[in-house]
Amino acid sequence: MSSGDNVGFIDRQTEFDVLVVGGGIIGCWTAYKAGKRGLKTLLIDQDEVGAGGSGGVLGALMPHMPERWDGKKQFQFEALHALPEEIKLLEDETSLSCGYNRCGRVAPIMNDTKRGQMAGHLPNAEKHWLGVYEWKILNKSPIDNWPIASKAEHGVVYDTLSARVNPRRILAALKQAILQDSMITLRENIGLLKYDETVCRATLSDLSEIKFSHIVLAAGTNTFGFVAPSLSVPVLALGKPIKGQAAILKADLDPTWPIMFDMGLYVIVHKDGHVAIGSTSEIEFDDPMSTDQQLETLIKRAREFCPQLKDADVMERWAGLRPRAIGRDPLIDHMPKAKNVIVATSGFKITFGVAHKMADVAIEHILDEKRTEVPESFRIPAHLAKARKQARRAEI
Repeated sequence: MSSGDNVGFIDRQTEFDVLVVGGGIIGCWTAYKAGKRGLKTLLIDQDEVGAGGSGGVLGALMPHMPERWDGKKQFQFEALHALPEEIKLLEDETSLSCGYNRCGRVAPIMNDTKRGQMAGHLPNAEKHWLGVYEWKILNKSPIDNWPIASKAEHGVVYDTLSARVNPRRILAALKQAILQDSMITLRENIGLLKYDETVCRATLSDLSEIKFSHIVLAAGTNTFGFVAPSLSVPVLALGKPIKGQAAILKADLDPTWPIMFDMGLYVIVHKDGHVAIGSTSEIEFDDPMSTDQQLETLIKRAREFCPQLKDADVMERWAGLRPRAIGRDPLIDHMPKAKNVIVATSGFKITFGVAHKMADVAIEHILDEKRTEVPESFRIPAHLAKARKQARRAEI
């Protein structure tokens, strides 16, 4: 997809309302929404849109368990509930499909004790999911052998809130919408070298300089390095990259089938009939972009759980890095001493389902609006508190 329509030389006199750093799912949603609000926006990425962890193959949009309800779960629920309308507007604008479907999720129950625990969540789902979505305990999967009956002897949990989206298709649609918006300039293969929020200047990797009113740091795993010095903490105290491996299998299955999930294994039928398998979560690794036996083990496990995949060919093996802050919660806040610097990263496994709402929060910071309730655990002070707590534990 060409980005030439709104890509050009940016001289040092050019000034933007918003500089968005990072062309992943959060950065693209933020730039897209900034343009819609009439903000002159520059989106940069050191590679290309979707080249990082956002450009994977899974696209699982699954809610947290409907128990011990808190602000994080409410934020995620509202985001998942609103996403279909957001995607419809994007698809109408670009005539590109995002591969979205609220297909639900089915998960085998390991024993009778667990079945009782899962059944105990029914009242919470009815209360917090507003009676719109269901949490069911079934004796067998609604799809025969999905998972195979021998893996679901104690029944399955089935919810109707879970959904899936094709990561590459939604990023392609966002990129197209960005290219169509005269308020947004996209520059790929250009990174951020440094910025100075006091004089509102940034130096890019081609040594060009631009002026900005606000900067949104949504650069995935690189974000921690940008903000750690200002927060006076080591980079790894804020977060680290987590490697994930996944695969695409060729199987002509019904794309309305629910996500099959079991203890870290995701099996997702996408709109084109391709089936995504994932994913590993590796803290230690040698090569972030290579696949290895861990993925082969995951594929084997998927074939065991889903016999429909027994002879399915592997079309693609994928590996990449996802950011994870000191906790698993997203990080969305302005810097404590610089309200024109906004940090937006690290949703880890829930990013695709909440990125559009994180973008709303970023825009509200820029426009000094206070409409979205943001969980305290998403804010910088909470992440710093976790970092200090972990550091104390390491000293013991």
